[in-house]
Amino acid sequence: MKKFTFNQTVKGKISKLVTIVVGLGALAWFLIRVIPKPSRASYPCQQASFPIASAFVLWLVGFTSSYFGLKYLGKRFSNTRWLATTFSVAATIVAITWFYILPSNIVESFAATPADTIYTLAVGYDWKPGPSNKPIGIGRGIYPGRVVMTRNPEATKWEGNWSLNEDQWWLNENTDIDKVSEMLSVNLQKLTETKNDKKAWDKIFEYYNENSRGLSKRGYKKGETIAIKVNLNSSGNKEHSNKVDASPQMVLATVRQLVHNAGVPQNNILIYDAK
Repeated sequence: MKKFTFNQTVKGKISKLVTIVVGLGALAWFLIRVIPKPSRASYPCQQASFPIASAFVLWLVGFTSSYFGLKYLGKRFSNTRWLATTFSVAATIVAITWFYILPSNIVESFAATPADTIYTLAVGYDWKPGPSNKPIGIGRGIYPGRVVMTRNPEATKWEGNWSLNEDQWWLNENTDIDKVSEMLSVNLQKLTETKNDKKAWDKIFEYYNENSRGLSKRGYKKGETIAIKVNLNSSGNKEHSNKVDASPQMVLATVRQLVHNAGVPQNNILIYDAK
């Protein structure tokens, strides 16, 4: 018979505890994110948490039902020693199999489950994702499919103190509005292949009006409202913390661009997040 040392026993208990904590955490994360908005089940983070959460639920239900079932049957068979002994041995084998073997097998089987099957179970629709790193659909834009990026390490100075309200990343002392504005300007001109921001916005509005509104290359017309959709999913109306998705500096830089270079009046600019 194999003799277990103290270290092996402790490691085994720690391993079980970690497994339970990870399973419970995955379940809580999945429920908190998906119940308010079911479409989030297709997010990559939910794709990762769903198999683990499902395995944890299956294990928890099986373990709980087995425990109370054995307790009930034990009372019924207490007067029949041979039957109780036989049942105890069988129950021990089942419990060991369930507790030590099934959880890992369930996780492995869920991990091997095709992504489209998981989406169908979680959300109720049959959407099949395409291959990784292969563009889908038709490229749109002035230069179809073009994506531009600008990086400036001097734009931010935040040291990552998430818990300090006085050191929030979105404060002006941590995010430089001037540097952000410069990056936005560079991106606009890269996107449109123009030499200044005014020409960039003219090109953007002309393309949009012609292709989305059928207005044959007409630019912005005074009186039209421009809506800017930002992401505020992690923010609350009574909360002041680092849980902010949209950079205030980038939003302000965009508004300034529209006012000073695109000719859009401030009262015709709408910033919103529809949840």
